[in-house]
Order: sequence, then structure tokens, then C-alpha cells
Amino acid sequence: SKWLKCVNAAKRHEGYLVTTGKNVLDAKISIGLIDRCALIFDTLIKESEVLGFKWKVTDDKTLVEVNGEHLGIKLVERLNKHVIPPPAPKRNARWEPDFSMLRSPQFEWSSTGELSLQIDARAEYGKRKNWTDTKTGKIEEKLTSILDGFGSIAESVKALRLKNEEDRRERMAQEA
Repeated sequence: SKWLKCVNAAKRHEGYLVTTGKNVLDAKISIGLIDRCALIFDTLIKESEVLGFKWKVTDDKTLVEVNGEHLGIKLVERLNKHVIPPPAPKRNARWEPDFSMLRSPQFEWSSTGELSLQIDARAEYGKRKNWTDTKTGKIEEKLTSILDGFGSIAESVKALRLKNEEDRRERMAQEA
């Protein structure tokens, strides 16, 4: 509910609703996907808590604690960028210098409705960390795969962390 209030009151920047620094769930979306994202977050949170995962929201990240490992989670919408053409010159008007062509081009952003759930974590190579809407299925249909992915990514993060710690200990021993 806090996320919904924040997103409904958020201002737009380059097509996205700005919620950074508001201590709410991390989502880069346009105004048209608020309800859909709320449903996805609600379902993910409730189902993952049943599995024993813990959610934590900070100023800049949304974290899920899975088996002692923290995974950053965010929903991102792909937007289309369109150049706004300059206004047409006036006909039969007195000539005046036109400096508008010297300014940088102006853009507008349009929603595609295509969502992607991204996990921000250093995992072993080849682990799936992104789920995206496709022509054959939406993220809502992939939630069981996402929840299973949380566990496998956490295992991968832990294995990579342990391997890095072991490598660091070996280097320290060789240097000594």
C-alpha cells in the first residue's frame, strides 16, 4: 500500500515514475502498469514468505533474503523513445532567426507494456537472473519459475562467495 501511494503520487522522468529514495519497492515503470506491478509484487512477496524468504526495502533497493543471501529485485518496463519533430516553419511570415534547431532534440516516451523482473546479484555464469514478458507468456505465468530461480540463484551466489573467499585465503597464504 505504501508503494501504491508513492507511485500514484510520483512524477515522471523520461517516461518512468520516479520513486528513488522513497523507501518503497524498486520498479521502473510507466503509469499504465501500476496495478499489474502491484499484483506481481504482492503475489511474489506472499508466496516467497511462505517458502521462508524475507523481504527488505531500503532507499535504493528491494532485497530478498534467500538462505542467508541477499538478492536485489526490481521490475523494469521497456519503453519506446520517439523524437518530437521540430515545428514546421511558418509560411508567408516575416523571416526571423530560428535557433530552435541548435537545441538538442526533444523526446517522448511511450509504454510498451513489456515488463522484466531482474535480479541483481553476482552469481555463477549461466544462472538465469531475468524474466521478461514474451509473445507466448507474461511474467505472471512465470512466477513459479521465478520463485524456483530465487533458490538456485542464492545457492549460486553462496557458492561463488565461498569460492572467492577460498581464493583470497590461498592468495594471502602464498603472499605470507
